[in-house]
Amino acid sequence: MLEREKQGFKQKLAARYGASSQKGRGTVVLQGQSGVTVYDCRKILQYSPKEIRLSVAKRTLSVTGERLFCPSFSAGTVTVEGYVTGVVYLENDD
Repeated sequence: MLEREKQGFKQKLAARYGASSQKGRGTVVLQGQSGVTVYDCRKILQYSPKEIRLSVAKRTLSVTGERLFCPSFSAGTVTVEGYVTGVVYLENDD
């Protein structure tokens, strides 16, 4: 039953934000300068009030700003709130 619910969630996510969210590429949704929602996040790599780095689809996503915090991280979905000044994928040192 849980797998069916998970599949239904992925279908709703794909319908709302595009098929990339189903393929593990990550989807980033900005809410003005007050927040960012990131889908397909693997883990939080760095956490401070000025920068939060996330592992998203084998890449590193940096969210910069002021008074940043993560009110939620559940099922690969991370919400970052605060005053957002930048969102950028960083080059990996592989």
